[in-house]
Amino acid sequence: MKDGKKIAITRPRLLAIRKNFRIIFISAVEERLKDLRRSKNLAWKNRFISEYTEIAEKRRQLLNADYNKLLANFHHSILYCSGGCKGDGLNKNMVYIAQYNGWFCEECYNDMQETTDPKRWFNESIMVDENAEKPCYVLNWCPYGGLVEAFRIRKEISRYTCEVFGHDCPVFYISEKVVEDSIDKPKYSSQLLSEAKRIRFKHLKKYLRPEFEKPCKLLNYCPYGVICLTSKKREVDSEFTCKFFGFDCPVFYKAEYASEELEKEIKSDMSKDLKDFLL
Repeated sequence: MKDGKKIAITRPRLLAIRKNFRIIFISAVEERLKDLRRSKNLAWKNRFISEYTEIAEKRRQLLNADYNKLLANFHHSILYCSGGCKGDGLNKNMVYIAQYNGWFCEECYNDMQETTDPKRWFNESIMVDENAEKPCYVLNWCPYGGLVEAFRIRKEISRYTCEVFGHDCPVFYISEKVVEDSIDKPKYSSQLLSEAKRIRFKHLKKYLRPEFEKPCKLLNYCPYGVICLTSKKREVDSEFTCKFFGFDCPVFYKAEYASEELEKEIKSDMSKDLKDFLL
């Protein structure tokens, strides 16, 4: 890594000052993200009221843009290890790698130096799956809204945090092995992305509620197709088998703790016409 730019501090006093600055800046960023997320969620819920206006929609879009921009800047700053490592990052020396436009802690940087395939290490370590286009970004809507609510919103930002909605993304949170196996799969075609755009809210607004977690049933389209293709296709269906596409659904495959109580709550919140549509 010839382009690595290392910022190393060894003196205890300077280390303490740097740690305090990092705590202050990270706390400020996370507090602002929390405020933006709260405003975004409120604007999201307002979409379903009759008085919803174009001005309100523009405000919602601006909130989304501000949130995503701040989060992206944070993820590319010296306050965040792009290697997605765990542990105390407040005391770590950081190395900037231009190839990935990000800062890495010394441990991750050394791991990259030792590997013969840095790009593969990067993909596997921080789960940047180049071949899986997240439709939630295209549709600006979480396909697994009800289930996502069961996942925590972290105090700290992690590699599992959904940059759009703030909760841990259940797909990427539980499917590290699946993502690893999918690195060499073909990318989503532009035709599939166009289809995702085509089915934007105007086609399904009547049925789309944040509490409804299985749009694949409505869209006849698996939001995480590339990942699902790497899952098992069983001869005998199990409780985790997608009734639509036959593969084990990576979200529900290991989400047993999304309890029956949550399922009842989701169903009770569904509108009558949506229940009639599904039954």
